[in-house]
This record gives sequence, C-alpha cells and structure tokens, in this order.
Amino acid sequence: MKINTLACAFIISTIAAAPAFADANKGFYIGGGVGAAAFASPDLEDDVDDGDIDGVDDINFDSSGLAYNLYAGYQFNRVVALELSYNNYADTKISARSSISKSSSSIPVGKFSTDGMSLSANLGYTFDNGLRPFALAGLGYIDAPNDDGVASFHGGLGLDYTPTALQSLTFRAAYQFDAYEIDADDDYVAISGMITAGVAYRF
Repeated sequence: MKINTLACAFIISTIAAAPAFADANKGFYIGGGVGAAAFASPDLEDDVDDGDIDGVDDINFDSSGLAYNLYAGYQFNRVVALELSYNNYADTKISARSSISKSSSSIPVGKFSTDGMSLSANLGYTFDNGLRPFALAGLGYIDAPNDDGVASFHGGLGLDYTPTALQSLTFRAAYQFDAYEIDADDDYVAISGMITAGVAYRF
C-alpha cells in the first residue's frame, strides 16, 4: 500500500511540539526541501544492452515533476543526529525500443511514482561558522515499481548552514537516495535519488 503521508505529518508535528533547547548543537528540528529526481537500475539497463531481455533493445527512464522531502530529527551534539524523512521522488516515465519493431525510436511503455519513509543517522560536524557537512545512512520503506512496498537503504550527502544571526533556521543542500530491489522478469537493484534545497526550523 502507499506510504501514509498523514502518519508522517502526525509524527513530524509531534516532534515539533517538543520543548526548545538552548544549545545550538542539540535539539529538535523540522524541515523540507524541493528539487529534481532521477531513477536508475544499472543491472537492468546492462541486461537490456546485452540482449538478455527478450524483445527489448533499449530502455530509458525519465524522471519529471517536482521531487520533495519532509524531515524531522534530533541533534545530539556537533557530530550525531537522528533523522526521520518522507521522500517523494516524483514521476518516472519508461520508454523502450523493441527488437522486433522496425522503428528506431523508443516508445512510451509506462509511468510510475516512487515515495517512501526513512530513518537515518545524520553524521557530520558543526563548525563554529554554522556550516555542517554531513552524510546520511539508514533504512527505509519505499513504494517501488511493481510493488506496494519494499525495504531500502537510505543514504546521502549534504551541507547545512545555520547563520549566526538566525540560529533558529538551517538552510540545506543535499543529495539523497534510496536503493532497493525491483522485480522486472528478474530481481534488480534500483536507485531513486534527488537533489534538493530546503530549510529547517530548529527548536
């Protein structure tokens, strides 16, 4: 079944209701970001290129629409935070070229949407100038093509910036992804990723 976004909103609002902390390197935060997404399945694409999938010479994935994520977390110190996020990787169109067709152009064969939730460790370092490079590593549950939901590995890299004059706001630029398994005649690893820019409010 589809990820319940209302449940996500409830969890985030619950975290947002937590008491404030005076320490800028410790406390709750809630935020969101928007950007662009991409989908890839290298093993599947290699099998198509090698002719291992009957009737298909070429396959392409084209992600369109607005990708976005909502996140909430708790920062324990300068280094470690724990982060819950809802990630929507927008729509992906599939086009393919058939080996039995005389046409040399790819034809549309379908479209799917991918979204999910993840719980990750946010590991980085908060410098005195407000910059915090970080990496994400955790587990997720995602609505995958041809599947109502599968487990995923959630990861990413990013940079937070908390201006000295605006200690309650943190600006973020990040790349994050979910890697998971899809069933397309065989089991293949797929990767849904997004590049986003956003802002968080710190409590």
